[in-house]
Amino acid sequence: MNSLSQNTSLLNTDLSHDLAFFLSLLDAPFAPFMSSLDYASMMTNASSWFYSFLRKAFVSAIEKADLLFRTSPGRIQRFYVKQTRSRSIITIFGEITFKRTEYQRRDTKEPYCYIDRKLSLLPRQRYDCCIEAKAKEIYADHNSMIKTGRILGEQIYGFFSLDPDRKYHHLSRQTVYNLLHRCGRIRLRPTPMPHTPDTLYIMADEKWIPLQGECTEGTPHVREMVKVAVCFEGRERILKKDGTPTDRFRLKNKYIYSSCSSEKNNFWENLQDHLAVRYDLNKVKKIYIMGDGAGWIRRGISEMRMPGTTVKAALDRFHASQAIHRMTSDKVFQEVLIRYLFELKREEFDTVAEIARSYLKEENDRKRFDENLDYIHRHWHEVKVMVKEVKIGCAMEQAISHIIASHFTSVPKAYSRKNLPLYLNSRIHSQNGEDLIRLALTARDVSHEGKDADLRESYDFSFFDDQVRKETFTVHLRNRSNKKETYPF
Repeated sequence: MNSLSQNTSLLNTDLSHDLAFFLSLLDAPFAPFMSSLDYASMMTNASSWFYSFLRKAFVSAIEKADLLFRTSPGRIQRFYVKQTRSRSIITIFGEITFKRTEYQRRDTKEPYCYIDRKLSLLPRQRYDCCIEAKAKEIYADHNSMIKTGRILGEQIYGFFSLDPDRKYHHLSRQTVYNLLHRCGRIRLRPTPMPHTPDTLYIMADEKWIPLQGECTEGTPHVREMVKVAVCFEGRERILKKDGTPTDRFRLKNKYIYSSCSSEKNNFWENLQDHLAVRYDLNKVKKIYIMGDGAGWIRRGISEMRMPGTTVKAALDRFHASQAIHRMTSDKVFQEVLIRYLFELKREEFDTVAEIARSYLKEENDRKRFDENLDYIHRHWHEVKVMVKEVKIGCAMEQAISHIIASHFTSVPKAYSRKNLPLYLNSRIHSQNGEDLIRLALTARDVSHEGKDADLRESYDFSFFDDQVRKETFTVHLRNRSNKKETYPF
C-alpha cells in the first residue's frame, strides 16, 4: 500500500479529470443520458488511468527496492557499484522504464544486478515472463502468430480502448516466435487418477502435416506424420445446469498423447508409461484399441499386452462406412451393405456386394470396389469387436480434426520439422486441461533458454552409489642403502 499511496499525483492528471467528469454524470439525477460512445469513452479513460497508475506504482516500488539494497549493510562487503542505468521492459499493463544499479562481485569480478535477479529478468529481455507465458497459452488455441501478437498487444495496451493507435502495439510475428522459443518443450508427469477402471479405450490415428523448407523437385510435398492417441474410460451423458440429462455424450477422463515421427521414439511404449502413471495397470482387464486398422495401430496390440490384460483392436464405424461409400455410389446398395455389415451378416453382405459390383462398367471402378471390399474382409473381426464389445463407437476423426487438423493444417507448409514438436507439445497440454501459464512460468525457471523443461518428478538414486571409503595405508620400503623409509597414503 505504501507504493500505491505514493502515486496520488496520478489523480490530478487530465485523464483523471475526464474520468471524473463522466462519473459525475452518473451522480446527477437530471443530467442527459449517456450515449454508447460516451459510455465507451468513460471505460477507456478508466482503463487508461488504471494502467498508468499501476505502471507508476511499479516503477516506484522497483527503484525503492534498488535503493534499499544499495544502502544495505552487507552490500559493500560483497559488491562494487559499477553504474546506474535505466532499463525498459514491457509488462502486462504496458511499458515501464526504471533506474537500477549494476554491481560487480568483489570475489569473482562478475557483473551482478540485484533488480534483474529480483524480477527474474534475463539479459536483453524485452518482455517480462508473464507475457511469455501468456503468448504460449494464446498460441496453443490459435493457429497464427499474427493473431497471437494482435491479442497480446491489445491486452498490453489496455483491456478496452477507443484509441485508433492501439493497433500499432500489436506484437510482430518474429516477436511471438521468440517468446514461444524462450522455453522448449515441457515434459510433464500425467496426473494419477483416483480409481482404475476394468476397461480402457484407446482411439488412435495419424495426421500428415506439410512442412516448409524441405521441398525439392524430386519431393515437392514433404510431410511429417503426427500420431495421436486419445485414452478414456468410457462415455458419460452430458447434463444441463439443472441436472437434466441431454442427448449428448462426452469421453470420461480423456487423456491425449501425441508424438512426431521425427522424434523416433516408441509411440506405444511411451503411451503405456503415461498410462502406468495415471492408472494401476495391474487392475485393467481389457484394453480396446480403435482406429482405421493401420499397421502401426495394430502393433499396439502386442505393445500394450500385459499379464492378465486382454488387448483387442476394433475398427471404427466411420472408416467401415467410408469403405462402403467408396465401393458404390448407389444409395440403396450403400444402405443395405452398411446394415448387413453392422449386423455382422457376412453371407448376405457378400451377396449384395457381388450384385453391386456387377453394375460397375469401368475397370477403375471395379478396382476401387475390390480394394475397399478387401479392406472390410481383412477387418471383419475388428468390426465384430466394435459392434459386440465396444458398442460406444469411436470419435477419433472428430478428435484429430479438433486437436491437430484445425490447428496445424489450416495454413499450408507453415511449420518446420524442428519447430513442430514444440508447438504440438503446447497444444496437447492445452487439450489435456493443463494450466499453460503456470507450466510456462515453472518451466522458465527450470530450463535454460531454448532448452526443454523436464517437470517430471526426479528420484534420488544416490543410495546406489559406491560409498567412498577413506583409509590411510603405510608402505615400508628399503632403499639401496638398506635404510627403511615410510610412505603414508
